[in-house]
Amino acid sequence: ERGAETDAAIRAVLHSWKYEYTIAVEALQVAAVQVSTQGLHASTIQDLARPVALALHRGEIANLPAAALDALRKHQEKQRNMQIVEALKLMVSSLGHQELSSEVAAALRSRVCIAVEEGRAIQEAARAAVEEWLAVEEGICVAMRRELEACDACSDAERLMILEKLTPSAQKAACHGEDVEQAVKSVICKWKEERRSAEIKAAIDAALKESIALPVCRSGCRIRIVGVQGKKELNGAEGKVMQFNAVTGRWCVQVDGIVKQLALKPDNLEALAEIDGRMEDVPAQADAGQVLQEEVRLAVERGRDIADSARIVATRWCVLEAQVSSLVDVAAVERQVHLSAEVAKGLVSRIIESFWQSQQRARRAEDENEEQEGEAEINVEHEEDAQSISLDAAVTACLDEWSQGDRFAQQEAARIKAALEIAANAERLLLTDAARTTLQQRVELMLRRGEELDAAVSAALQEWHRLIVKRQVQQTVWDPSGNETRKITGVVRFMPFRHKGSDHFDYAMLVQVFEMLPFHH
Repeated sequence: ERGAETDAAIRAVLHSWKYEYTIAVEALQVAAVQVSTQGLHASTIQDLARPVALALHRGEIANLPAAALDALRKHQEKQRNMQIVEALKLMVSSLGHQELSSEVAAALRSRVCIAVEEGRAIQEAARAAVEEWLAVEEGICVAMRRELEACDACSDAERLMILEKLTPSAQKAACHGEDVEQAVKSVICKWKEERRSAEIKAAIDAALKESIALPVCRSGCRIRIVGVQGKKELNGAEGKVMQFNAVTGRWCVQVDGIVKQLALKPDNLEALAEIDGRMEDVPAQADAGQVLQEEVRLAVERGRDIADSARIVATRWCVLEAQVSSLVDVAAVERQVHLSAEVAKGLVSRIIESFWQSQQRARRAEDENEEQEGEAEINVEHEEDAQSISLDAAVTACLDEWSQGDRFAQQEAARIKAALEIAANAERLLLTDAARTTLQQRVELMLRRGEELDAAVSAALQEWHRLIVKRQVQQTVWDPSGNETRKITGVVRFMPFRHKGSDHFDYAMLVQVFEMLPFHH
């Protein structure tokens, strides 16, 4: 580029490289003397000189002797690590032990490196490290067996499987310097927690399937009145559930043959048949599953059975889901808003989760402050009133939050739509409905990233217009050879007219007309 001949430029570059490579070799030889490296082969010096010379050629080295010394020390460290690894493998094999895992091998290599730096021989340090680790492994196995024997629920076969599964985790903790007993206890505690969580989850899934299969009182279902003490003549009467009253905790029921609706407790209603559209998949959501598992876990910590606790919790969930669904429907009518099935399902799930978590927090606070057993009975008596008030507040808060978010989303969509129309008109672009939807989604995504509205709209329109232009045919020419479309070097040749039957005259006439047109000009 500077005007030099090619051959001269090549000779100059090679001469420069030869000089840089020569001084790199000399610097490495001096460094080898400084670190007292004996028996360093000339080929090794040459291999190390290439990367040093290349870095020197690129101008990445300011101090050549220091760079050569650093390269030589890295080479020595690499060679030492390879020798340590081979020594460890040899010691493990000689002691009749199976191959070490990568984490254990790395930990032992670090220990041998420290011992070698302190002046010990590699073979001696490797043997000491391997023997020490074998003693640690034996201690881990003994501690694991002792801890697992305390688990009465485990059989001998299960203990053996658990031992094989958990031993690597305990070894990993021991490699990081943790005490053997502490490492084993940590691994066992984690395993017990995971096992109990799995049992709780399985119990909840089974209980939910049973509860969902049973009829539950909800808005629109048919019921039979049972167990009424004040007006016993109502017992046996049938009717239709209208809605749930969160303040009183009762269902409003339209009894057959009675004009006035009655407010009855859930315990006095026996569901006969449910309406369609029950949200059976609500408890299967991740957040809801965590809430139910936490509730069962708290019950188990109080000494209750897992299956019974899961059955109680699942029943409460299904009953609560029906009540919240009714409350959401009533609130939507009062607010004059339309909720799709998907939106209603999400709101019900969020309300139940919020309410349930608040109840769990309150229950924990009561347990912490509880001094006498009688206090628990008093709390149970007032649980329904507290639940009703909290449930009503949870429904109101969740709907307010949703309404605010929906209003903001509508305003944002209107802003984006108006901005797209203005920008499209300014660019004289005609947008289809599908294009408007796609562009609006792209602009919304850009706004979430923090971009400005005008910049997002302009970028989205430019990208859309670029794709449209790219799809268009760059050049078209008339080709009467057939009724096919094929791409040849970027030019599409096509014959869009049919020439069968009565259309043959039109085809021939159009061929003659196009032959007379001055395309070449």
